[in-house]
Amino acid sequence: MKHKALLLCAVLAVILIAAALVLYRVYMENLDRYEVVQVGYCVCTEEINDVMDSYLELGPFARSKGALRRRLLSLEGVGDVKVRTSPNGLVSVTVINRDPDCVLVEDAPVPVCWELEKGTLVKAKKAESEYRWRVEITTAYCDNLRVFGADSGLYEILYSLRGLLDNKSLNTIVELDNNMSGNLGWMVITLPDCGALLHVKEPVSVSRLETALKLISERALSGTGRGTWDLYRDVLVMRH
Repeated sequence: MKHKALLLCAVLAVILIAAALVLYRVYMENLDRYEVVQVGYCVCTEEINDVMDSYLELGPFARSKGALRRRLLSLEGVGDVKVRTSPNGLVSVTVINRDPDCVLVEDAPVPVCWELEKGTLVKAKKAESEYRWRVEITTAYCDNLRVFGADSGLYEILYSLRGLLDNKSLNTIVELDNNMSGNLGWMVITLPDCGALLHVKEPVSVSRLETALKLISERALSGTGRGTWDLYRDVLVMRH
C-alpha cells in the first residue's frame, strides 16, 4: 500500500513538472517585445538594444532572466538591472546607470573637487586619489554644470576617455573647457613629460586623439615635439 502511494506521488510529480514545463514554454515563447527604462545617463543604448533583440531571438527554453541581467550588467556604465516579464508578452527592463568614478577638479585659485551624481555636480565625497579618473574643468565650465547640470555628452566623453586616463605610461592632464557640445572638442591636454600642450579644436574620435598624442610624444623624444599643438578633424599642426 505504501509502495503504491509513493508510486502515485511520483506519477503526480512528473505530471506537475511536465505541466509546469509546458506552461513555462508557452509563457516564454509568448515574449515578443520589450521596453527599456533608463535611470541616469546611458552611454550604451545601442548595445542594450542589441542584447534585448538577441534575447527575443532565443528559443523559449534558452531564455533566462538571470542570464539577460548578467549580459546587461557587463555593459559599460551599467550599475544595476531589473528584469520583469508579463503574460502579455512584454519584457520590461530597468537599467540603472552608474556615474563614472571621476573627480572633476575646478581650475580655480583654490582648486575644488567635484563629482557627478545623477547629472548634478556635488562636492567630492572621497579624497582625490580615491577616484579612478581625474579631469580638470575651467571655472566657467564648472559654473555652467552647477547651474544647468551635466548632459549626456559629458558622460560619453568621460567614459570614452577611460583608456587614455588609465594609461599610466603617458602622463596626461585633461582639461575640459566651457564650450562643450557632446563631443571631444574644446579640450586641452597637457603632456608634462613631453613639454607639450594639445588643444582639440574640433570634434574628433578617441582613436584620432590617441594617435595625435602618440605622434606628439614620439616627436618630443626626438626634440621636435615640445610646444603647443592644435588638433582638427583632418590635421594635427604645431604652433610656431
